[in-house]
Amino acid sequence: MRIPVTGMSCQGCAQTIQESLRRLPGAHDVHVNFALKELQFEGLALDAVLQTIRQLGYDSPGPVSGAFKVPEIDAMAKSESSVALVEFLVAAVLGIPELGFGMGRFGHGVPHVIQAALTTAVVIGAGFGIHKRALKQLFKGQLTMDTLVSMGSVAALLEGYLLWLRGSRHAGFETASTIILFILLGRYLEARARRGTFSATAELFKAFQQPVIRIAERGEEKVLGLDLKEADRVVIRPGEIFPADGVIIDGTGLVNEASVTGEPLPRTVKAGDSVLSGTVVLDSPLTILVKRAGVESFLGRLLTELETAEGRPAELQRLADRVTGFFVPAVILTASFAALAQFFLKDNPELAFHVFMSVILVACPCALGLAIPTALVAGLGASAKSGILFKDAAVLEACSSLTDIYFDKTGTLTIGAPKLTTLEILGGVPESEILSLAASLEKGSVHPLAKAIIDAAAEKRFNTQPITQPITQIVSLPGQGITGSVGGHNIKIVRSQNPSDSGQTQSEIYIDGTLAARASFTDQLRGDTLKILNQLKDLHFRLHLLTGDRRSAVSKLNLENIFDSVQADLLPEDKGRIIEAARKTNPAAVAFVGDGINDVLALRSATVGFAIAAGAPAALGAAGVTLSRGLGDLPRALAFAGMTHRQLKYNLFWAFVYNGVMLPWAALGGFSPMWAASAMAASSVSVVSGSLFLAFRLRRLQV
Repeated sequence: MRIPVTGMSCQGCAQTIQESLRRLPGAHDVHVNFALKELQFEGLALDAVLQTIRQLGYDSPGPVSGAFKVPEIDAMAKSESSVALVEFLVAAVLGIPELGFGMGRFGHGVPHVIQAALTTAVVIGAGFGIHKRALKQLFKGQLTMDTLVSMGSVAALLEGYLLWLRGSRHAGFETASTIILFILLGRYLEARARRGTFSATAELFKAFQQPVIRIAERGEEKVLGLDLKEADRVVIRPGEIFPADGVIIDGTGLVNEASVTGEPLPRTVKAGDSVLSGTVVLDSPLTILVKRAGVESFLGRLLTELETAEGRPAELQRLADRVTGFFVPAVILTASFAALAQFFLKDNPELAFHVFMSVILVACPCALGLAIPTALVAGLGASAKSGILFKDAAVLEACSSLTDIYFDKTGTLTIGAPKLTTLEILGGVPESEILSLAASLEKGSVHPLAKAIIDAAAEKRFNTQPITQPITQIVSLPGQGITGSVGGHNIKIVRSQNPSDSGQTQSEIYIDGTLAARASFTDQLRGDTLKILNQLKDLHFRLHLLTGDRRSAVSKLNLENIFDSVQADLLPEDKGRIIEAARKTNPAAVAFVGDGINDVLALRSATVGFAIAAGAPAALGAAGVTLSRGLGDLPRALAFAGMTHRQLKYNLFWAFVYNGVMLPWAALGGFSPMWAASAMAASSVSVVSGSLFLAFRLRRLQV
């Protein structure tokens, strides 16, 4: 059984739940996925599992209903993100002024009572969830990062009160509020990243929520795509999406399969042809016999794979989490032994208490908590201003080891829409008149080829003058084209019966029953594609092309000499399998760049997925990096990631070195709690300063 879990803040939380459940009688195959916030178990009663989780300070809504977990998971991720944001904002509104008061930035002589009130509100109010979990875990014999954060912040708060009562000019209250403030900032960033993880599944799920017409014995009825079953007969109207896989049993028309195969040009379908869920009907109602619905359909399989995909935390984060596993109890034991030693050797209870507080304060994981969040804030903020959106630390880390980049073609390297490339004149009618008449007839059509004709006419300025004669008798020819009367001429535009072998789509234009011209359309490369690909080659990346389009269409673009390998005629599952196979050979080195729903599996299977922002929302949710300004941002994204990852390593290195040096010193009574808190603050300043310098360098980065 799988159930979602809320309230986990680090890998240590996941380990706490996992170890507690494994001790229950009958426990089998217990695993907690922190990235997905999900628990998997066998051999245990659900009530016992829920009770144990809640006793540890976490919660779960229990099993989700229905074939898909999307609505419940999406709602839980949104709720968790909202709660984390509120907690951080409360800490920021109260803690930032207190930090300024303590450092003398917002004025001198602020009464201690105001500082004490603000700090207490931050530590006890905003940090209530941390203390609550820490206490519950303590009663269960578990120690996590929450334990140390709680002890450190409370110890700093108590020290502030003691210094205040002794009449100290500087009580140091800001130390306690700063600990909670930055810990909550890091947890909000994690919650926001997790919410983005599920946006892909939420977008795909919309197809199942679309109402469609089902033909039943008692007549037509409206049902949701999610409620369809095998052997149902469904009418899909123009503009609607097929919510199930099936076979056309009535109607002829054009369908857009770009989200399924990546093919930018529409396909004519008729009775007997198969269609996949995710396909869009363009020009004529179609009736299908459902063959696979729900989880068995094409979209259903995509959803299932996305829901069960394993999260990939950064190796640096895994290192920090592993250290936490022994660091927390080690710190508490060190503080206790040091305090007892001072008590028995020097018979000084006050000194023993101060040593205990000093060790806890100097070891409080403020620098560890800041190391990843501050570098991420700097990296994410600067890159976002440049139109590059990274999802999390795992993406930043993974980008530094990439060697192979796989590309989708349609919409990624190419424009993603057909363009009129040649107009072969076959009669005596001049080109200007042919384009003017054809564009006039196609006005109002949503067909991609119609738009290509209109754009060509506008580009050549053949259609700037309005047609004086009325446009009448327009008739759509499902799956073939369109006909009508324009300016007294009978115009017909239909798909060519003799398709080209060059990878181009062709249409024939008839004027008054005579073939006047043959138009050829193709999807063209974006203007900067070749420059970007060559730039990546110069950076020694191996480049590969994966496309659902025909090999002839790829050859037309003259890309074979740039790519190390080219594979065409692929379904989305094929792309996913190819990326998975590549990762087995070199797990940390494979990137995929795409823009459509058909690229979702490949984007999620890659070490890092890059999505073009103008593409499908589902692709954006599945990718680790979004390129808002197009493919041109890819080289710069790799540079941003490399610089930010190096700063992450520096921050963590400094945090570990700081604790390694300061902990023994504090245990030997080397400084008072006030100086311990100052030393902890100094480590935080070092981490923040490095991250701010990173932000400065990233803003100046030019690639």
